Amino acid sequence: MTVNKGLKILTLIIFTLFICINDALNQLDTSKVSIITGDKHFADRGTEYQKIIGYDETGFYVLRKEFRYVLEHYDNNLNMTKEVYPKLYKGLTTFELEYAVLFHGKLYLFTSTQNIKKKVLHVETVDKSTLEQNEDRRVFSEFPNFSGNWADIHFVLSKREQKLMVCGQILAFWKRSIVQEMFVLDKDLSVDWKIKKTLLFDQRLPAERKFHIDDAGNVYLLGQTYQVGLFNFQLDQKNQFVIISYTNKGDNINEYYIKLTGKFIRELLMESGNDNNLFCAGLYSERARHGVSGAICFTVDNKINKITGQNYVHLDPDQDKNILMPGNGTKQILVSHKSNYLHVRKNGNFIFTVEQQLNQNYDNFNEILLFCFRQNGTLAWRRTILKKQTYNELSDNNFCSYALFAPLDENTVEILYNDNIKNYPIKENKKLRTFHPSAKSYLIQVEIDEFGQASKHAIMYRKRRRDPVPNVLEFYDTKTNSIILLNERHIKYKYSKLSF
Repeated sequence: MTVNKGLKILTLIIFTLFICINDALNQLDTSKVSIITGDKHFADRGTEYQKIIGYDETGFYVLRKEFRYVLEHYDNNLNMTKEVYPKLYKGLTTFELEYAVLFHGKLYLFTSTQNIKKKVLHVETVDKSTLEQNEDRRVFSEFPNFSGNWADIHFVLSKREQKLMVCGQILAFWKRSIVQEMFVLDKDLSVDWKIKKTLLFDQRLPAERKFHIDDAGNVYLLGQTYQVGLFNFQLDQKNQFVIISYTNKGDNINEYYIKLTGKFIRELLMESGNDNNLFCAGLYSERARHGVSGAICFTVDNKINKITGQNYVHLDPDQDKNILMPGNGTKQILVSHKSNYLHVRKNGNFIFTVEQQLNQNYDNFNEILLFCFRQNGTLAWRRTILKKQTYNELSDNNFCSYALFAPLDENTVEILYNDNIKNYPIKENKKLRTFHPSAKSYLIQVEIDEFGQASKHAIMYRKRRRDPVPNVLEFYDTKTNSIILLNERHIKYKYSKLSF
């Protein structure tokens, strides 16, 4: 009798699990997306990162760093076909890998060596069929030391991958200057233009420097040059950013200083428009430490060398009660928001997204704010996407946050993020539960059209806790209609291709 009773209980448990799994699978809506998932692999525990460096008609190329670098090739079904450890030495000379990229159909490795007088940048090609080096390593450029300092080398690829910027840069803090040698490269690494220049600044050197290059070969450098001191908060100027533009093949160099009266600029993002002008968007606040009051945008017009279309979008506490934190008195503010993405669309508009990254013990909402700006800086629409996740910025594998997929020749955008399985099916006024990577989950697709109308679907189901989790911060945008996601769980990983 005891055995029969135990078998009945076990059968009931199995039947219940089957019903739950079947119900979860029925919630999936893959009518607007096709998903291909590759085989599962096991990484070395010392793996620091793995990054897709390009793709062609045969598949995708990945650079992975464990105890040494590994080049990998995956076919169109995302199954590994080749794995090669590149040779980064010659005799007693060791080369440091700086950058790997698939550029105009050729796979390149940029390596460097340095001595007491200079840093030397080398480049060589890789045979895509075997992933073996072609033994054609050559000196690309030599960057002399400046007062005992070696150059930092920066690489930036344009959005449509038509231009590649290589810049050797030395920060001379004691002279308030930046020594630069910049190359803009075209097909076969032919030099479109180059320049060697020393930039002088009256105040401090630009902090948190970002480079951007468009497909016409124009280069931009963004950085913060001023932050108000502890005893100078009464001043109208709170901080200041600078944009240095290199246009007309480096012949025109202009500096644009951005400062707001009585407001702090939190951060700025750059994106080239369809007219090859530079569009910038970011956040601003009336407070020094925490909080965001709204968004700001403007355009750097390369024809008249002037900033135009500056506009503010203030977040109204009466309209944004679900995302605003209580402040002093009647004021309310957004806390710990961070700018994430800025993309141009086919119609010329720009999508700017912001995420809440405040992590607390309860009511931990990590909502996404979307702003759609027209080319003249006016606001077309704004949307809020609520999500609830356990955010940990210091984690090596952060499965929270989101991915924004914006195909270049379309107006729609796709947002992908992980969500708690108990949040579905979707019901109005349903209490959201927090996503955690150790629990079962869905991958959510939010499709937003050019008018800001959003539709939400669950497209992938993670039915076992030990299964790899989509790492939405580690994705590769093919610039067409597909996105590649890396799925990780401890040392297990696999790739998924989502086509919309």
